[in-house]
Amino acid sequence: MLRKLMKYDLWAMGRVLLPVWAGAVLLTLVMLGLQFLPTWFPALLTGSYRMTLSLLYSLTILAVVLAVTIVCVVVNLLRTYGMLGQSAYLMFSLPATTGQLMLSRFLCAVGSTAVSMGLTVGLLAALTATAPAVQLHANGSDILILPVGETAPAFWGLFVLLCAGLCFAYTVVLACVAIGGQWPQQRLGATVVCYLGLSYGQGILSFALIFGLFLAAEVGGRDLVTQFSAWMSRHLYTGIGLFACGLALLFALLGGILWVVAHRLLSRRLNLA
Repeated sequence: MLRKLMKYDLWAMGRVLLPVWAGAVLLTLVMLGLQFLPTWFPALLTGSYRMTLSLLYSLTILAVVLAVTIVCVVVNLLRTYGMLGQSAYLMFSLPATTGQLMLSRFLCAVGSTAVSMGLTVGLLAALTATAPAVQLHANGSDILILPVGETAPAFWGLFVLLCAGLCFAYTVVLACVAIGGQWPQQRLGATVVCYLGLSYGQGILSFALIFGLFLAAEVGGRDLVTQFSAWMSRHLYTGIGLFACGLALLFALLGGILWVVAHRLLSRRLNLA
């Protein structure tokens, strides 16, 4: 049943996202073609053309980011919120468990957002690689960012953190929708208030963790801080990777708790009045 639910959800999202993705790719190809026009028509090698092209590049980058990533996030938020909308009676009468309904929306949201982010990065890389008069240099040499060598732990740690953060974000949305659904007449307001409350709580938790680290450093003494600083100076990228993986585990723990709460509310205390 999960496959059928995901097929339906993917089709519903694809009707909106596929034209947006195709339009972003087409717009990028047009801009790349304009970049190479002076090669075929030397008469266009003028300052006004390059200035206009630079402006169009900036507008294209803004359009790609807005169209691909933000539209995808908005569509997924609306579809997740719509779980308890007009189609809720039909959805929760299907021969599927509450966990399958939640998992279908969750996997489709995370997957489509990951594809949108990857497409955005790819299109921006194609645009900036051929952008007029744009070059990156560091210490006299070109910048090359590759997840190899000593930078690999930091790269993969941040990648894991990004994936965990994306999953956690949509888990928070699911939990807010489930909690807000307990007040069907004020569902939108309750969902927004719940989201603000969870965000505020997350900020307090982050502050408490940072304060706890500083307190542990003070209690442990300066020797511990000195040893940690020395270790970080020798293993900077490994330290960044470990810290990112630690945050990812925290996101996974909090996300698991919110998932259980949302599942319980949607399965045992569902109110569609």
